[in-house]
Amino acid sequence: MSKHLKAFFLVLLSFTLWTAPCLSEAQNKKADNKEREADAFFEAQNFKLAEESYREVLKKDPNNYKAMFRIAWCNSAIDNIDESIRWYENAYALNPKGNDTLLFFLGGAYKKIQKYTVAKETFLKFRREWPNKTDDYFKAAKTQIESCDWASRQLQQEPEFTVEPVDFNSVAGDYYPSFYVMRGDTFVVFTSHRTASLGNQPYNGTDEPARSDLWMVKKNLDGTFGAPVNMGMNVNTKANDGAAVFSPNRMTMYYSICEGGNFREINCSIYQSKYNPETKQWGRFEPLETINGTREVVINSRGKTKKVNTYDTHPALSSDGKIMFFVSDREGGKGQLDIWYSRKTGDMWSTPVNAGEKINTPFNEVKPSLTEDGTLYFSSTGNTGFGGYDIFRSRGEIGNWNEPENMGSPINSSYDDMGIIWALPDTVGFFNSNRKGGQGRQDIYTVTRIPKDPFKVTVHGLIRDKKTKQAIPFATAILFENEGDGIITPLDTFRTDQSGGYYFGLKPNKDYRVMGNAREYLANEVEFTTRNITKDTELEYDIDIYLERIEIDAPIVLQNIYYDFDKYDLRPESVVELDRLTKIMNDNPHITIELGSHTDTNGSEEYNIQLSRNRAKSVVEYLLKNKISPDRLTFRGYGESQPMVYPEMNDADEQANRRTEFRIKSMDYTPKDTL
Repeated sequence: MSKHLKAFFLVLLSFTLWTAPCLSEAQNKKADNKEREADAFFEAQNFKLAEESYREVLKKDPNNYKAMFRIAWCNSAIDNIDESIRWYENAYALNPKGNDTLLFFLGGAYKKIQKYTVAKETFLKFRREWPNKTDDYFKAAKTQIESCDWASRQLQQEPEFTVEPVDFNSVAGDYYPSFYVMRGDTFVVFTSHRTASLGNQPYNGTDEPARSDLWMVKKNLDGTFGAPVNMGMNVNTKANDGAAVFSPNRMTMYYSICEGGNFREINCSIYQSKYNPETKQWGRFEPLETINGTREVVINSRGKTKKVNTYDTHPALSSDGKIMFFVSDREGGKGQLDIWYSRKTGDMWSTPVNAGEKINTPFNEVKPSLTEDGTLYFSSTGNTGFGGYDIFRSRGEIGNWNEPENMGSPINSSYDDMGIIWALPDTVGFFNSNRKGGQGRQDIYTVTRIPKDPFKVTVHGLIRDKKTKQAIPFATAILFENEGDGIITPLDTFRTDQSGGYYFGLKPNKDYRVMGNAREYLANEVEFTTRNITKDTELEYDIDIYLERIEIDAPIVLQNIYYDFDKYDLRPESVVELDRLTKIMNDNPHITIELGSHTDTNGSEEYNIQLSRNRAKSVVEYLLKNKISPDRLTFRGYGESQPMVYPEMNDADEQANRRTEFRIKSMDYTPKDTL
């Protein structure tokens, strides 16, 4: 099996990720020739021929546990799940203690065919029988149990996307789509095992080549595709080539080349190829030495070691091309396969850093991709999902990722889904899956968000008297949109009937205010938002508007309009209240007011009259600066004649008496320009 397909071997065995089958000593008896042949096929990952050979073994030895177990495993690997379940159950019936992990694999098989209730029961049974209550298997079973409940609920939800297979899929494996734009034309570059790939050995007992190549297909303006073309020998090798991504200027391609023998010997590394605009050819590939890793491995019983490459694949780039995310099994990871990243400085890539626990789990994370806004998409077997690999997204940035969000059905299935890319973020894209109904072993699908009819958002309420709480008949409600930066736009007016009720239709993701007004009342308003509303909604939470009845010549104290001793200058803290008064004048354009100021009892009466007059005048000047007509304003100084606190016993009493009030003098003012 090719190095590049190591991830797919893990995909096909996404619930057998940690250990090979552990068999009892009695089952490891010397195998006959047919069993040795079956074992050889199994170790080479030729699961089709291995399955056939183990069936021959059972004809001679019907109680051969290893043969039963491996028939089940082989059928899982080639997605014959019903047969896999049958043989796992046969093996368990023969010897419930033959393999501690069997129930875990069986639960995964049930989950893959969406029998979530039975799968959950099987995982629960596995946890009861599993001896180690702290290891990855035990933790994984808990995640699988949660996933069964979650998946059952999710399948009841209305889908947000449609998925369709592309017409350039083949009967072989096609996967890992990527976009490449050249001279205004858009191409989809993808990995394929189709005929005419350079590898000439069959894959896993099938007729398709074992080695993959990079292919490209033009996307026409009408949405159709041209004929796929092999990218040629400068790019493709006789090993496995795939998982390409392109620099922002489209002049550099990064991709994986993988080679090796059996599963445990497969090695993948990331390479780059430069495009030559003069020859219009991609240059010879070269490895990214600072990204590709190595490790020491023991090669014999005497402890001899050698240095081998780590498994590094699935490159992805940030929108500026300066950060590469990729997948690796190197030391320092959180699980088997983790997502790592490296930063580019000049032509050099930095030492890779693990993407962290928000992204990586003790299990497998593969095939990252990024959108323009930095959202990271990837596939995982370690988060709550439908089964196999599910596609997730995490918003945020390096070191501060949000919790991964499952993309839901139908993007995700109970099989293995990965490699998502977006032509239009979160709206139109491509991904690959080995779900049932496909043409080949893996197929590429388009994903399109389903257009939704605009949902209705409304607001309604009553205009009420602030004191009596009774509805005010024949009032007026005005709807405004708050566009930010102080821009308030009137949208609609509603004249209430005797019920005092109003009603407005709204749009999502807007900020609004509704102003209520009625004759002989001061106008008032409430603010609310329709942001984060995603369905038909009637806003009913406290949208009643309470108005204060106007009393002619009744004093209304302006709070926090204070003056220092013997001063008539406005304190800075007075601005908030004066702005409120300005708003009252603007919201009630037919009222006129008198501003009256008062002093404490210090000083002579004549002096205090003049001081209070100056104080009232300072408020009027503020209102005039804010474009309130002088025809609507009068002012008067009351001096010490109307104290609020008498006698004054301390500084606080004096401060309370130094105040400004306004009185509404009329409600029928008409601006001169409207006469």
